Amino acid sequence: MRRIASLLRRIARRCRHGSSDRGSALVEFGIAATVLGALMFGIMEFSVALYVDHFLSNAAREATRYASVRGSTLSASCSTAPMACRATASDVLTYVQSIMPSGFFASSTTTTCSTPPSSTAGVLAVCTTWPGTTEGSSTNSCQSSGSSGTIPVNSPGCVVEVQVQYTYKMVLPFLNKNLGLSSTSTMVISN
Repeated sequence: MRRIASLLRRIARRCRHGSSDRGSALVEFGIAATVLGALMFGIMEFSVALYVDHFLSNAAREATRYASVRGSTLSASCSTAPMACRATASDVLTYVQSIMPSGFFASSTTTTCSTPPSSTAGVLAVCTTWPGTTEGSSTNSCQSSGSSGTIPVNSPGCVVEVQVQYTYKMVLPFLNKNLGLSSTSTMVISN
């Protein structure tokens, strides 16, 4: 009998000691799982932001190329002859909208850029300018005079610049912030 009582006391002591270990292990797991989950969702959030930044960079290059092959030597409007037309800022915006990947959300679009980019989430801005310079030059050699003053000419050899801006909203509560992302590309007009 003594042996059984002694054995039961030892088992009872172990059970009491083991249950507190199990409780603290549960708390430690809860803390570690929360930190790990926040880290994983943070990595996913920044991956999406990097994807958007990559799209903006590619869109700026593609839009600059679109505008550079649609210079002043072409006379048709892009609404009537989309393949052989003189590009305007609104035509470049329409082109960027056409190459947006599925799943990319733009609440509104504009041809007016701001520095820094708009603080309103989801705004896509595509600004196309013809600065009136040739490649490697800072003088306005690609400008001509008209009745309303100096008019930028998008003739071959001149430069076109496209800036694409987007405001990305982080969705995680602890990263509740808008990121103003922007990319600029410059190219020489060939047509």
